[in-house]
Amino acid sequence: MFCFLLAMFFSAKTQVSPYVLLKTMEQKSVLMEVDILGNVYLSDGSVLYMYDKNFQLKYTYSDFFSGSMSTIDVSNPMKIWVFSQDFMLLTVLNNQLVKQNNTYRFSDWNIMLPKTICASYDNGFWVYDAMKDALFRFDAFGKKIIESQSLHILVDKKIMVDGMREIGGKYLIVNSEKYGLFVFDKFGTYIKYIPTEGVKNFSVWNSKIVYVLNGKVEVFDIETLDKQTYPLPQPDTQKVVIHKQHLISLSTSGEVKVYGIADLE
Repeated sequence: MFCFLLAMFFSAKTQVSPYVLLKTMEQKSVLMEVDILGNVYLSDGSVLYMYDKNFQLKYTYSDFFSGSMSTIDVSNPMKIWVFSQDFMLLTVLNNQLVKQNNTYRFSDWNIMLPKTICASYDNGFWVYDAMKDALFRFDAFGKKIIESQSLHILVDKKIMVDGMREIGGKYLIVNSEKYGLFVFDKFGTYIKYIPTEGVKNFSVWNSKIVYVLNGKVEVFDIETLDKQTYPLPQPDTQKVVIHKQHLISLSTSGEVKVYGIADLE
């Protein structure tokens, strides 16, 4: 019902902005995510901040010895992944941002140039190794269970992977700013290409891909191939995340703003 109302609201011919600014977060950020519970995660690269659904600061995490944070994945709010590309380390946090077990070192798996990671089904994770140009999936115990062919062979393009996310334990979405989005199944088999050149990063909402392109917010359903286009909340928006009636934007300057979507319950 909410999806239908959202589409109806945004498609209305009106000069009035569909967004109502609720809050400007004090924390400047380079990374921003939201989990299924509505918790918002912001990071300046050194510290991870977790805000509850009312946008009140709850927990923080930092570890000087783990290096700068390159990627965070909060798909499972009970098992948060924090990746440092500089130090080639992967850290697991619980729902209070407390470090769990030992930090994974990619060099132990002979992965020498990890570029980005994402959570996977059954508490596992994916990593893209730029040196081997391949996707690897590990299970919850750190055992390698999938190694793809070179992406250059699979997609017939020499791509630079900028980010990836798994959707519903079914699809792995790989983003290349130069070319667009590439869809794989949960076994690393290439399925299709979505031409969205220029997308810097994306988020997932209701099993749909959300990204900023050509001055608009686009929401793409990879099952139906349906695409909906919404206005930007502010001109310099580089990323948005959506949770229920909230749209949260990250600007190119690192400013994070929380918007309500008007007239929705």
